[in-house]
Amino acid sequence: MYSCEEKYTFIEKQVLAILKALSKLKHYVAQSKILVLTIHLDVKSYIMQGDMGEGRPRWISKILKYDVEIHPTKPIRGRTL
Repeated sequence: MYSCEEKYTFIEKQVLAILKALSKLKHYVAQSKILVLTIHLDVKSYIMQGDMGEGRPRWISKILKYDVEIHPTKPIRGRTL
């Protein structure tokens, strides 16, 4: 993690993790539908939001190249994703 990434909010870190995973696995997921399960509803709204910050348009354009579907899940006590 770079020092500038430490200043990101929790939601931005999750979106960045999705982006990094997609870029590393692009050969496997290029023609597939990708289902992303997250415990935060804000991740989907962050990606689909109209007002964007400085780096967000690049992130969103890279994520939307893939067939990504984001579903929130309920957290299960004692388990993590």
